[in-house]
Amino acid sequence: MKTLVGKNNYLFLINDSAKSIEKHSVFNENLNDSRLKTTYGKFKDNMLVIVVPDKEITCKKYLPNNIKCEYRNEFECYKKYFGENLIDADKVLDPTDFYKTDTHTNQKGGIKTFMLLLSHLQDKFNVQFNIDTSYEVSNVISLSGLNIGLGDLTWKDNRGSLELDNIDDIYYKISGVELVIWAKYDTLREPYSILSYDLIDVSSLFEIVTWDVLSNNILFKKNKNYTLKKKVVIFYDSYLTHTLNLYKNVFEEIYLIKSIFSIELITKINPDFIIEIRAERFLSYWC
Repeated sequence: MKTLVGKNNYLFLINDSAKSIEKHSVFNENLNDSRLKTTYGKFKDNMLVIVVPDKEITCKKYLPNNIKCEYRNEFECYKKYFGENLIDADKVLDPTDFYKTDTHTNQKGGIKTFMLLLSHLQDKFNVQFNIDTSYEVSNVISLSGLNIGLGDLTWKDNRGSLELDNIDDIYYKISGVELVIWAKYDTLREPYSILSYDLIDVSSLFEIVTWDVLSNNILFKKNKNYTLKKKVVIFYDSYLTHTLNLYKNVFEEIYLIKSIFSIELITKINPDFIIEIRAERFLSYWC
């Protein structure tokens, strides 16, 4: 069972491979940045890393009374290494920016993360962004009933035999921004090219932009209308899958890669700038 019931019908992820709740409960002084240096050393001065906090950090007041998440060990390791090039999204997020019944930030939280990135890009490159980030709010009886891959903590695979009394939630839809995940490729108003990791256009092979399509390929877009004249790579994880289209027109060229940081792909693409948007639970891969 991977679903933990907290207060006020908030659900949390437990017993997963990252063991994030366990790690946040104990101070760890044995972490070091040797793998960070090996992986990021050549690139860290030409990139930004945004860390999206784990739900149990931002929503800790809704955890059961017997669980205390007070430590951010891997985050502190990253912060020490990246310094001012690391951005903590926890500074702008609050509990309402996470779904109650899903592990991830909701669209409102995704917008806040996006705007936090833009504020740092404005300062770094002396540009101004003018992007509409309004959203619509809907009360739903079940996120999973939307059939767009949400409500993971209510899925049978995660809750096991646990019976949940209330799985109501709030869904935020970003105005005028279509979802990429689970979309029919030929219906997207401004489609990306889907590239293989060898940078070959394989768009014609896919009818629907599934989880596997995102996880094993690159979304690429070259824009005529953009704010920042840069070729940019964004490495991301599942926390970004429902807000990908916020990023599509910011840069002249954008490569969206649902993967851990890859020196091989950076070498092939040769970007002007690199962004990594990573859930805190996954920082332990390098630290």
